[in-house]
Parts: sequence; structure tokens; C-alpha cells
Amino acid sequence: MNKGFSLIELLITIAIIAFLAMVALPMTSAWIDGPDVTRTQTNFTRAYSLAKNIAIREGTAVPATGATSALCIKTNADGDRSVSVRKQSKAVGEDNRVAADCSDLTPQEKIDHEVFTAELRPDVDIQYGAAGALIDFTCACFTGNGAIADTDSTTNCKAVDDCLDGSVVNNTQFTFNKGSVNETATLF
Repeated sequence: MNKGFSLIELLITIAIIAFLAMVALPMTSAWIDGPDVTRTQTNFTRAYSLAKNIAIREGTAVPATGATSALCIKTNADGDRSVSVRKQSKAVGEDNRVAADCSDLTPQEKIDHEVFTAELRPDVDIQYGAAGALIDFTCACFTGNGAIADTDSTTNCKAVDDCLDGSVVNNTQFTFNKGSVNETATLF
């Protein structure tokens, strides 16, 4: 008498394994996406807080409608993405200060303006606003009291149309999203 598995038993076993793998796959993608979202949220939160603190420390920008600090997200040609914090050039009270902005910088301007840079995962979306009306985040400018600069009157924050809009409902609520992982943080 031969002992072994029949073809039917083998096919049923393979079908059960395939079903279990299919059910487990979405759960494993959250394991992979979760750390990317967390790292991006941590780096972004650190940069956001630093930009507000620098704005408060530096005081009023020159000209008065300029931004005291800026929070910028940039993507390079390789697709790598980073967040940076920029301040106005020169110390408070010095003449010829240049307000902070998110325009492209020369190497010397980077030395004068950029105070912090951190990596962001290129495949994690960062959005702000109310649920159902989220807006992609690209930059934010802050005034000397740490408030979000009014995009209508800020003259030195480049890409004004893309910057964080202080009039948007829930403009301090940020959503970080990749695949099935979706985290929300309120930043003050």
C-alpha cells in the first residue's frame, strides 16, 4: 500500500496557503509603509517646529511683508525629497537683510539662509487642511510672531501660490499618507 498525498489533497493544501497569503499581504504592506510614514512625520514635525521657533527668535523680517522663516520641501532630479528650514539672512537689526523664501539657492545663499535639512520619503504624501478638502503641502512661511504668513501680502516667499495658506480651515492639521497607512498630526 502506497502512503502519500493524493492530488486532490495537495491542491486543497495549496489553495489554503494561497488564500492565507492573499489575506496577509495587505497587513504586511502596513508593516513596510508604517516606518516610512513615521520617519517622514517626525522629520517634518521637527522642521515645522524649528521654522516657527526661528521666526519668533528672529523677529520681524525686512521688508515687513517678508517671511522671517520658511519651511520648504524640495525634490531633486533623482527623486529624493527633503524638508529644509530657512531664515532671513543676517542678524536682526542689520541692514540689507533678505527675507526667507523657498526659491533655489546658490551655495553661498544656502550657508546664509538654510539652518536645517532632513530627508523625507518621496512616496509619502504630506497634506494639510480639513478632511475631504486636503491640500498638498510644498512650503510655509512664518512671520516674526510665528504665525503663518499671509500668502496674499508676503512678497518674499517664493512660490506664494503653493505655500501654506493661513485662511484654510485646519491649516495646522497635517496628514501623512502612504498606501494603507494614514497618520494625522496637529502642529502648533
